[in-house]
Amino acid sequence: MLHSKALNGGYVVSALLFVLGLWGGCISVTEVEFANEYYNLANTYYDQGEFERATQLYAKALAINPEFYSAEYNLAFAYMRLAQYENAHQHLQRLATADPDNLLVQESIGYLAFLRGNEEEALEIYSDILERDAARIRVLNNLALIREARGEAQEALALFQRAYEIDPNDTQLLYSYLQSLRVVNENLDSTSDASGDVSVSRVTSLERDTTNDSQLTLSVPTTADDLTSDARATYLTPTVIDNRIIELARALSAAESISAAWQMEVALIFEEAEYFNDALTLYERIKEESDFYNQALFRQSVILLTAAGEPQLGLNLLRNALDRGFKESQSLLELYDHELLLQKEEVEALYAVFQISIAQLRGGAEIEDAQETTDQSSSVTADEE
Repeated sequence: MLHSKALNGGYVVSALLFVLGLWGGCISVTEVEFANEYYNLANTYYDQGEFERATQLYAKALAINPEFYSAEYNLAFAYMRLAQYENAHQHLQRLATADPDNLLVQESIGYLAFLRGNEEEALEIYSDILERDAARIRVLNNLALIREARGEAQEALALFQRAYEIDPNDTQLLYSYLQSLRVVNENLDSTSDASGDVSVSRVTSLERDTTNDSQLTLSVPTTADDLTSDARATYLTPTVIDNRIIELARALSAAESISAAWQMEVALIFEEAEYFNDALTLYERIKEESDFYNQALFRQSVILLTAAGEPQLGLNLLRNALDRGFKESQSLLELYDHELLLQKEEVEALYAVFQISIAQLRGGAEIEDAQETTDQSSSVTADEE
């Protein structure tokens, strides 16, 4: 299951590239129908997360026809889901023997190697695949993630860039590329370390096959040029990276459907870079039912109070955030201490309405939930100077 950055949101590929054909041997129409019924039912159980039952039904389909390759491919992934890696390996190897030029099977074997902790084997398999097809986005993505986990941030960035150039419309890939740029940028600024663990869910997974088509093809470009060393050196300059981060952040924010978590993250990028209009636009898009709504209200209030010269609206939004339960002590203190905040008295008074004191914030004490009274609520107005 070789996903791009995540099994919960990356590109799930449900395609099987077997040139051998779906069926082999001589079997009756009735047997074909029975095998298809087992296969379709197994897919249903797989989609419901009942992988043990799915393996049983895929096995029944294979018992009828041992060359039902879609069933065997899906069976291998069901075993992966159950962490029965040796069983998965046996079926993938059988498929690789039947069709040694099938790159989808090779990708799956590489992903299985990663799951089993054989990082070097995964790297070798992925590198071999790219020599045969330089435009396989999932392989570029997975190589990048492994490089990233090994602390090889610039190498990971180059791979993400190659994948992004092939498909700039993939939001998951765009997000991965953006995060990789930020890691490199932080390294250049010597403010953080690029190394870290990469979870299995961030590695692109090829999902089980969901069709009986025997000769599906994967739509990818045919070539992808490597970055030259000179181009990479020019690319990795702080100014260029800063500009590229904003460019990618804008591309991601323009996507039709991105999660509230991503909206929040990208808005914070804009705010940190002082692209306040972009930040405000994204904060406003975060819906009230989202877990990030209160934080979005607060961040809007910070911008309006410190950078946009809209103190009345800023105080109103700050009150709204506090009323809804926003109580991140560090953020509240940073607002009060902000060098551009001119309404310190109003902000302090508003905090007091919710039983929050500056001394409490400086002491690092947790903020207790407080219910403001009607009298208190009317004691601080947004247009106080």
